[in-house]
Amino acid sequence: MKITKNKKYLYYNDTIVNTETFEKYENISGNPLIVCEVLQNQCEYFYKNRIISEEKIFEIIQNLSSSFLSLNEIDFMTYQVRFGIKLLTEKTQNNLESGLKLIEENWEYIREKLVEYYENSTNIKLLNETSKNIKLLFSDEKFNWIFEGVYDTFDWVMTKIENFLLSLKGVALSTFLVSLGIGVVTNAVMWGAIAVWKIYKIIAGKLSNSMGNWFDVAICLVGAIFGGAIKYLKTAIKGVSLTAKNVRRMKSLQPIRDLLNLGSTKVITMLESSKNFLKKLRVSGVDGIFSKVGSWLTNFFEKMMNFLNDPKTSKAALNTVAASAAYVGLDKAIDKMLKSKENKKNKQNNSEYEQLGQTMGNVDDPELDDIYNDNN
Repeated sequence: MKITKNKKYLYYNDTIVNTETFEKYENISGNPLIVCEVLQNQCEYFYKNRIISEEKIFEIIQNLSSSFLSLNEIDFMTYQVRFGIKLLTEKTQNNLESGLKLIEENWEYIREKLVEYYENSTNIKLLNETSKNIKLLFSDEKFNWIFEGVYDTFDWVMTKIENFLLSLKGVALSTFLVSLGIGVVTNAVMWGAIAVWKIYKIIAGKLSNSMGNWFDVAICLVGAIFGGAIKYLKTAIKGVSLTAKNVRRMKSLQPIRDLLNLGSTKVITMLESSKNFLKKLRVSGVDGIFSKVGSWLTNFFEKMMNFLNDPKTSKAALNTVAASAAYVGLDKAIDKMLKSKENKKNKQNNSEYEQLGQTMGNVDDPELDDIYNDNN
């Protein structure tokens, strides 16, 4: 699965998905209209944003267009006279309107010719070769300039899914998943996949190993195991400084304590469905990623338990916090400071977190590097 540079089109298995409308076009090698739409859109994007020089983008357009017409000598020569030579010699002097008009007219001509080829099915050789060229366009490495890398593609997909979950746009999310060829998936499975993906990013050094991200992972895992008002938990965490002193006094974190009490082994087992979901999304090396995630979670559970549990407070006492306070709004989510003498004496600061964070640095592992490279 790959996404175009401007994030408008996803491509997988000879299928194109418009990420704005979720329109799905299957068997694109037999659909010249959508192919020309994608190419025109990307060329205009690169030209307008000056990502590639005018000379280079015009050269790319000329080469792509010529490849589609190469088997029809008359159309090929006509194209070179009308557009090819002009693209290679004329300068628009950075006149945006003039350049965009040239790009639009070029692809309109190619679109018309491709439609003619497909309508004239008597020329089987021409039809087959044109389809072959279209397939190569989206699979050959020389055309990868159109797309983001695999890692960035999946990061975009997972972020999109998380945003849908947090905004409670169930219908839009279902439509998005169907367009990806996934079908109906429970929220719990998706939260688990999001947690795994974030852990992978932390291990690979793509996401900072901060306390904020630890709690973000924990909240995603709560969504995977228990469900509930995950948005409120995320809001509550963002609303405070994540020192041990502050965190231990938040009743809203009871779901995270419940999660930790399950133990890492049980939680990892319960994420099996999320592993299958990631495989459906065609993430490379999922089994290897899960192996590293499992090791990270074992350490994570131990450190988070130590962080949340005041050494002078028994585990049983911590678990008596009312669970009913866990899923309410932010105004009630953050509990007032506990009044016990022990808590007053046990003053904590940010240095405690910094010392703790040093014990869970990024993993330097050649095997993990191989998995990461596969997703780039």
